[in-house]
Formats: sequence, C-alpha cells, structure tokens
Amino acid sequence: MLKRLKRQIKENEEATANLIKAIESGKAVDVLTAQIEKRQIERVDLETQLAKEKMVRPVLSYNDVRFFLNKFKNGDVNDYAFRIAVIDTLVERIYLYDGDDARIEIFCNASENSIKVPINEPSGSFIGQLARQEGLEPPTLCLEGKCSVLLSYWRI
Repeated sequence: MLKRLKRQIKENEEATANLIKAIESGKAVDVLTAQIEKRQIERVDLETQLAKEKMVRPVLSYNDVRFFLNKFKNGDVNDYAFRIAVIDTLVERIYLYDGDDARIEIFCNASENSIKVPINEPSGSFIGQLARQEGLEPPTLCLEGKCSVLLSYWRI
C-alpha cells in the first residue's frame, strides 16, 4: 500500500510538471490551469492517505529497532512494571492446553509462528524447565466487580 501511494504521488508530480511545461509553451492556459488545480488536490489526498498508512504500519529501520530493544536491556527484572512492559511489547497472546498434549503456546508480535513449550515433558527434555516462581502474586482478571485468578506465574 505504501509503495502504491508513493508511486501515485510520483506520477501526480510528473503529470503536474508536464502541465506546467505545456502552459510555458503557450497552450490553452485556462484548461491546463484547471488540470493543475485538480492534480494538486489529488496530491494532497494521496499524501494524507500516505501519512495515515504510515501511522498504521510504520516502517522501522534497523537503528529504530535496536534503540527500542536496548531500552529493555538495562531494565530491572525484579521490577513488576518492567516485566509487564516487556510482555505487553513482545507477546501478542498465549494459549494454554491441558491433557496429554499439555503445552503453552506463545504468539509474539513480531512473528506469525508460535513458541510451543510442553508442560508434561520429563525434566531436561527442552531448553529450560518450567519452575514455580515463588513469592509472586498471581494475576487476576476483574470484570464488572467479579475477580478471578488467571494463572500462577511460571518461569522457563
């Protein structure tokens, strides 16, 4: 979408330049002036659409991403607000499955793929282990005055 809008803006600029050259050569000034005004209005609309599209899907450079991730590098892992910020930024959703195929499936914001962590596997069968994180208050969900505990915290 961004490339298409940029291409249309470029085509608009070229058409406007051609109309201005035609006026300079002495052709029908009234008709060409109306066409230039039409092209300028069209260009403003295209630039507005381009700006909206950039806000919806910003294009990040390598340095932008690196700066952003470096902000997390020096955070305090014991700070609850910092941990929530990391999860909110990087994790899109988490599914929990129970039964014989018990697992945690984590979907990240930056990828279509998921990370699958088996829960019932014997110790040492995957990198890291699930271990109960003691001393943390489990998160709760409160809707319309009714609160329920969602999950206990686990550490991989």
